[in-house]
Amino acid sequence: MNFLKDRRLRLENLEERTLLTAAPWSTGDETDASRLVVTTLEDVVDASDHMTSIREAILYAETLGTPSAVTFADGLEGTIRLTGGALSIGAVNNVTVDGGGAITIDAGGEGRALEVGEAGAVLTDLAVENGFADKKGGAIAAFGDLTLINVTVSDSFSGKYGGAVYVAPEASLTVVNSAFLDNSALSHGGGIFVDKGASADIFGSTFRGNSTASYGGAVYVWNDATAEIANSFFVGNKAPKGRSGTTAGTSN
Repeated sequence: MNFLKDRRLRLENLEERTLLTAAPWSTGDETDASRLVVTTLEDVVDASDHMTSIREAILYAETLGTPSAVTFADGLEGTIRLTGGALSIGAVNNVTVDGGGAITIDAGGEGRALEVGEAGAVLTDLAVENGFADKKGGAIAAFGDLTLINVTVSDSFSGKYGGAVYVAPEASLTVVNSAFLDNSALSHGGGIFVDKGASADIFGSTFRGNSTASYGGAVYVWNDATAEIANSFFVGNKAPKGRSGTTAGTSN
């Protein structure tokens, strides 16, 4: 009889441990909207901490069958310092990240901030800073269609193309009311590099203090790529070859 009592006690303790470690948003619903609302500035993936990070929200958004929007909890503001590498977004579903004008994503100079997949992404009302890439896209590399609305990209570096943003072949970039500040590249496009067959539409935006060691201090548009730039300001961008603002053509 004592042996049976001991077994019952162990089963009850195991049940308690399972309940405590269950994620707060594990409701079994087909779509749990709370998992798309970021509640912490920490870059963590931990289902048991009763918080949702930007990385967790994007991971969840990618599992849904329709385009989804990641937002931030009321009152949450400040800087998200990435510690888990670049955020992968738009790999499966088109995902919007709306920072509400209060969020900065800081890559800490250790890697890109975001990598956009073929499904595409929209970033709005946020800042991205301190990105780094050995070759392409210091802050953001877009391999699918990317839209930036009221976004500031600053203080990012690429060892080759696109100090702030790299737009891959066949991808597209749309920029509205955004700013590219103090980004640099060792080769082409201190701010933005638009690769072969890609396109960029830039409206009402500012390029200031971007630089490159070659062509296109602010924007470089490769041969066979297209770009439309309107109502935008170019101030203090530098390039030893070609124009300090925008440059288009073929280069080695």
